Amino acid sequence: MNKNLTVNGNSWIIYINKLFTEMLGINPDERRVELNIKKNILYITKASNIHAKKNLIHKQLIKRGGGYGLVLSKPILGLLNINPEKDSVEISVEENTIIVKKAN
Repeated sequence: MNKNLTVNGNSWIIYINKLFTEMLGINPDERRVELNIKKNILYITKASNIHAKKNLIHKQLIKRGGGYGLVLSKPILGLLNINPEKDSVEISVEENTIIVKKAN
């Protein structure tokens, strides 16, 4: 599924379908996720023990309409090689991970 990013002050938001978060077992009350970036691809997983994995970025999804939003700063988008003003992103789910990458 391809999506455009939405500006949010100095950051950008990716909207994530509620179904995706349910597939990952993300608690709708806490909405904590772990972000891992490898080779210009963002991997979003349900947060495990928040203090155990210090190398990962920890974020909280924000409630938006019928789904959730993930706020991404410009440095994170830079690591993904995404220009939010020109590029869209491709969102997919594999196993227990939401995968976000620059759309072709």
